[in-house]
Amino acid sequence: MNQIIDQIMAIIAPALITTIGILVSWGLHEVRKFVKSKMDNDAIDLAFKQFDKITNGAVLRAEQSMKVYGADGKITKEEAKQIKENVIQDVKSQLPITTEALLKKVVNNIDSLIDTKIETEVYKIKQNKK
Repeated sequence: MNQIIDQIMAIIAPALITTIGILVSWGLHEVRKFVKSKMDNDAIDLAFKQFDKITNGAVLRAEQSMKVYGADGKITKEEAKQIKENVIQDVKSQLPITTEALLKKVVNNIDSLIDTKIETEVYKIKQNKK
């Protein structure tokens, strides 16, 4: 009886060890994928936070410069367009290449993202002044 068990184990053991090795390898691969995904998500989150900070600062600087354009608080459409272009260029000049690359993983058009964020920040400033 012991010989039969020994023969069965001699046949099954290599297959069992191979199967366990494959499962461990697959498990490690899945853990690596999860960790990489988590790291990418954290990096993208940080990129958006940095983008928000840069854009907010650029809009606040533009708000200060608006006082130069119109002492009465009124500006022309041309002046508003020029200020917005300046803010866009300010944001683009401060945005690190790595941050821009991470944002592009999520957003197709970075220019549209900048434009929308500027409009949002301007809206918040207007709401706070009311």
